[in-house]
Amino acid sequence: MNQRSKSSIKSNCTRAHEKAVAAVVMIAISGFFLVAWCFNNGILDAQRMFGICGIQQRYHVPCPTCGMTRSVCSFVAGDFSQAFYLQPAAAFICVLLVFAWLCSFLIILGVDLRFIYCRLLAIPVRYVILIGIIVLLGGWAVTLSRALAKM
Repeated sequence: MNQRSKSSIKSNCTRAHEKAVAAVVMIAISGFFLVAWCFNNGILDAQRMFGICGIQQRYHVPCPTCGMTRSVCSFVAGDFSQAFYLQPAAAFICVLLVFAWLCSFLIILGVDLRFIYCRLLAIPVRYVILIGIIVLLGGWAVTLSRALAKM
């Protein structure tokens, strides 16, 4: 077996692995949005599943994740402005999940998206975590300021 055919076999195995991972990612994201759709349509009761926020009950201020379920449900229903109004961090995460779902779909179709992966993998993990914390704190600042304005 020559070097070129070994490279081709390895490339096909890598693509099959990428497609399998993309399928799992796509199924997980679809499941997430399906559960949100069930919450939105009353099939599942989010209040009974998650309960009332303890921070909200005890301190009468919203926690960093308050409004995320309602925001995701609004996003799933197609009311994007309401989703960003309720909890900007959750709506932003939904946009990222839709992007990841579309990339996974394209990978399954056979589109080579390595140029995106190369750029994303170049970002250090600590920056990704820092950006996530900033987005979450930004969303909390919005909901907190809204709650304090009502007092």
